[in-house]
Amino acid sequence: RAKSTTELRLNQTVPEYTGTALRPDIVLRNEAAKTMVIADLAVTFEDHAARARHSSLQLSHDHKTLVYQPIVAEMRHKGWRSGYG
Repeated sequence: RAKSTTELRLNQTVPEYTGTALRPDIVLRNEAAKTMVIADLAVTFEDHAARARHSSLQLSHDHKTLVYQPIVAEMRHKGWRSGYG
């Protein structure tokens, strides 16, 4: 049986990323296929008032997307298929 080339990294930096040393909760990467998915977990304990435009979960998602966007952009520039979810 062939050895899997997909690597699971937990709370570690992304080796190919040259920017700030961010440590996503979960990174799934396959170097041979040059694919990578970043996941960072969030638990919100409060939600905004009923009239709020966005939920706490949406605000958290937007913030984390902004934080990890530089990694995704650099990896795509280097030829990787990458995303945040």
